Amino acid sequence: MNIKMRIIFAALLAVFIMSCDEDTDFKGLYKKPAPPEIGDTRTFECDDKPDKGTEWNIVSEYTQTWDGYAWQPPDTDTVYNEYSPSTTSCQYKCAMPYIPNGYGACVEDPDPNNKYKLYQCKPKPEGAAYEWNTVSEYWQKSTDQGFSYSPVDDLTTEYNLTPSTTSCQYKCASGYAWNGTECTTDAGRVFNCNPLPDESGAYVWNTVNSYSQTSSDGGSTWNPPDDSTTEYNETPSTTSCQFKCNDGYGWDGSKCFVWQDGVGYYWYKPESQYTYNEAVAYCSSIGGSVPTIDQLRLLIQNCTDTVTSGACAVTNSCTSWTSCRGTNCESCSDQGYGYYSIFSDSSWFWSSTSVSDQTTSVFTVNFNSGGINMSDISGSAMGNTRCVKN
Repeated sequence: MNIKMRIIFAALLAVFIMSCDEDTDFKGLYKKPAPPEIGDTRTFECDDKPDKGTEWNIVSEYTQTWDGYAWQPPDTDTVYNEYSPSTTSCQYKCAMPYIPNGYGACVEDPDPNNKYKLYQCKPKPEGAAYEWNTVSEYWQKSTDQGFSYSPVDDLTTEYNLTPSTTSCQYKCASGYAWNGTECTTDAGRVFNCNPLPDESGAYVWNTVNSYSQTSSDGGSTWNPPDDSTTEYNETPSTTSCQFKCNDGYGWDGSKCFVWQDGVGYYWYKPESQYTYNEAVAYCSSIGGSVPTIDQLRLLIQNCTDTVTSGACAVTNSCTSWTSCRGTNCESCSDQGYGYYSIFSDSSWFWSSTSVSDQTTSVFTVNFNSGGINMSDISGSAMGNTRCVKN
């Protein structure tokens, strides 16, 4: 090579060296991959397991997500694990008729008392829309010379999305969705709501007991989503499972109840006893109120002095304990359960009428005796309540 050629070669080599860095090859076509970002995913492929007598427990690969520091779940070695199936690590187990030898290898069962057979599943529906989930056959083991086998024969091949290596089931192939009866590319199905709380007539649907769903990913997700909880809701919906109370019923926070019609009003008695403030809040929550003393006296019967218009002077407009509540308000003789109540109530009930000459008391009615008394509302006294509404 002459001097001129050597000079040219040296110049070209210098240009080449200066143009190359760690991110680009000499043609400028290679670039270093960008680092992962939070939420990025990749598939981790497990190292090979032993070929003879083994099967994956459960996966041969799994999806990882970058959390900003590392891929999660982390990379794992392929190891023997018979008892803890995992979809996020690489492990294998012995497949019948092989058994573990204690050193991570699977060998043929040397026990002559154990017998094995391969169970063949009944056919799944034909066509590209269906695939096994997970096996079309599985090994069975007998420890009683073939009298019985485990796992047992699965006589019905049916649709099931839960993978299994010991039963006969199928699922829809990618691009198909289950519509309740078959796998279809229409990707539509009907979701049926769980039943109403009971069929007494107190509950009615608000608005539907089933609704149509569609899927854009072959049945992995559905829109609108499944609503597995049938619950009370006064807002109508055609895409969720909800009920309301039928006409003539009210909602007490846990169930529908019927308002009782009596003496010009509707009445409801909750099962629990309440302090006065709790009673006010409860009655308001179901659309009623704590009755006034005039309203509560309407429910008294069989006690001449304390029924409405009886000799007892306590009313909404006469509220002084000293001047209005005389001996004729005290009580009649004790009688049997419910004798003094048109609703067969017993014990004492709150009214909302304040005693004008007592700072923190309201009038009450004791249906055990028909008497009109008072109770302090500032303490923790627990009384019965019969809410009222027009």
